[in-house]
Amino acid sequence: MSTDDSAEWGNLLKSNSNGTYYGLSLDHVNRNKRGYVDFEKMIGIDGVAVVNIVTNTEEAARSGKKKLQTRISHNDGLFPVSWFQIHVDFVIQVAPGGLSILQKKIRMVTSTTVAVL
Repeated sequence: MSTDDSAEWGNLLKSNSNGTYYGLSLDHVNRNKRGYVDFEKMIGIDGVAVVNIVTNTEEAARSGKKKLQTRISHNDGLFPVSWFQIHVDFVIQVAPGGLSILQKKIRMVTSTTVAVL
């Protein structure tokens, strides 16, 4: 956990069904000075959550500039290997009037598959 100004992050814990035991679900979860965390559960979609993590924790502690990476879980953040990186790809057209985005794809990268959403 870090409480350095502009470099705050913490750990995401997951409890069992009755809340008596907790385990680490994800390290380096982004948060702000007030303790608000970049974590969202998808209402109406059981088990799906999205979170932002700080990928440069050591550098962020020195510089105060965080690099974030978005991750998604499909099984309520259960350990092990339940958080997968989300990539956003853009197809860009260069025209005389400037650039325009033609298509945006979101890819979820796992250890064995790539799902295009």
